[in-house]
Amino acid sequence: MTVVSLLVVGVVAGLVAIAISVPGRAAGMPRARRALAVAAVATIAIGLSAAAAAAAPAAPAAPKGDVVPQEHTTTVRYGPFFLPAADGGGGHGGQMVTYAAPTFDMPCQDCYITGIQPDMVYADGSEANYHTGAMLHHLVVFDPSKNDVTCGRQGVGLVTGQRVFAAGNERTGAHMPPGYGYRLGHMPLGALAELMNMSAQPQQVSVTLQVSWVDAADAQLKEVTPVWLDVDNCGDSQYTVPEGRSHTTWTWESSIAGDIVTVGGHVHDHGISITLSNATRDEEICESVAGFGTDPRYRGHIESMSTCAGDPLATVAEGDVLSIDSYYDSPHRDDSVMGIMLAYIHQR
Repeated sequence: MTVVSLLVVGVVAGLVAIAISVPGRAAGMPRARRALAVAAVATIAIGLSAAAAAAAPAAPAAPKGDVVPQEHTTTVRYGPFFLPAADGGGGHGGQMVTYAAPTFDMPCQDCYITGIQPDMVYADGSEANYHTGAMLHHLVVFDPSKNDVTCGRQGVGLVTGQRVFAAGNERTGAHMPPGYGYRLGHMPLGALAELMNMSAQPQQVSVTLQVSWVDAADAQLKEVTPVWLDVDNCGDSQYTVPEGRSHTTWTWESSIAGDIVTVGGHVHDHGISITLSNATRDEEICESVAGFGTDPRYRGHIESMSTCAGDPLATVAEGDVLSIDSYYDSPHRDDSVMGIMLAYIHQR
């Protein structure tokens, strides 16, 4: 995830996606122009599908908290996006294109999102990945109507508002434990997608999202708040690691209290893992470990990040210090790695 251009948040509700072509990984761009952060966890142009669970006709209506909600799954497609042929001079030897959707359709209204699984495909539905010369560099989804928990309206938060979900090419999803969900109302969301073509031929791809959701009229789930934790928080999410093994720590004094139920992490190639801990309680909450070398579609690049979930996984009090520790083993100095964790917390 990298920030590739400045967006203006006073967007109009029917605005279509804006494409900005950036060579390579935009390493030559001034840092200020990259400082919109997507940082790494993204749903883009999600389609609408709604259905309500019917109550048993002979039984009296149960309180909302006792209802087993009917979960809907909607797979939506955003695109197609044109990817120019690679010139070989940029990051990963590819040509990067950034698409911004300041507003997009939501999967539902007055509902709870219980899971998101991103992917990138061609028109025939086949997967676009390293083995076909394409890369889903980063996705991020945000809610401009809400303040970001860790940035407020400063830095990236000034533009994005609350960062809700993100993922890199490893395509890690976010899935809530039963009984929890991210509440959507009627306000539109926004998104950024960074897509890369490593092929000598231009390509067209679409982003797909498999979204699980529950109608709020069916049951009252416990609402979760996304908390973005980032080594370069509120910036462009990039930082520098030296050659060899390295360990970088970032801390945040929690402004909220509640139950941590789901956590995922994001690092780049040569990343080992990233860990979330409660430093105040000397408690490790989640280690998100990078996976390499088992899936030929990824050509040896990062292919997975483990996640953690529980009911709850851990608790946090207001004033507790949360710490993320990012570990790399790089064959060279790298000025554009990332270390991000996204925790979903049910506030109390």
